[in-house]
Amino acid sequence: MSQIDYTALISPRTCAADACVARTAAIKAECAEKITAVLDARTLSNLHGAVLLKELSREHMATFSASQHWLRAMQNACRDAIKDGSAPVWPGLPDGVAALMKEY
Repeated sequence: MSQIDYTALISPRTCAADACVARTAAIKAECAEKITAVLDARTLSNLHGAVLLKELSREHMATFSASQHWLRAMQNACRDAIKDGSAPVWPGLPDGVAALMKEY
């Protein structure tokens, strides 16, 4: 008679934990995809340089600031959905952000 390897059994708790890990990863990936579709690393680097060199107009500076608030709101929506077990409610992209990003 062979021995049962109890370490290979999957308990309901393990399944729930695995599902939670997979759901968390999926929500984080969706959030990252939505953010990088607008704010990729190169664009942000270029914009940060423009900010440091004070090359942005007041209007562009306000738009850049709105983009950073949107970024934080996206991250918060991601965290809230993971914590609450709810579907993420992604904030809308502020006016002008996409156009500004295309310039840089």
